Amino acid sequence: MAAQEGLFLSKPDDLPEYLTMSNTVYYGVSCTLYFLIVLISCVVGDISIVFGVIGANAVAFILFFAPASYMLRGAAIEGVQLGGAEKIGAYAWLFLGVAVCIWCNFTVFYGAFS
Repeated sequence: MAAQEGLFLSKPDDLPEYLTMSNTVYYGVSCTLYFLIVLISCVVGDISIVFGVIGANAVAFILFFAPASYMLRGAAIEGVQLGGAEKIGAYAWLFLGVAVCIWCNFTVFYGAFS
């Protein structure tokens, strides 16, 4: 119990940056992003374009980029040698993610401007 209380009372150096970030930086970045989104939605005539691009990139990241890069980076950090099929699969998954990202963004813009 004392170890958990110490986590909240002090800021050790081994904590991730987002746990020790100052409130000024946190709220500054949050408010800047909010006003940027509001500005974009005021300037762009059809907000579905913005949501489509965000959605296309999020899908590509969550389904393809994150798992493949996690596998490759995790193996590098732990010093584990991946087998040939695992490397080929991870890099193929990254390539497929790039293709899906490009295709989804193309369909968003094609649908918006056609």
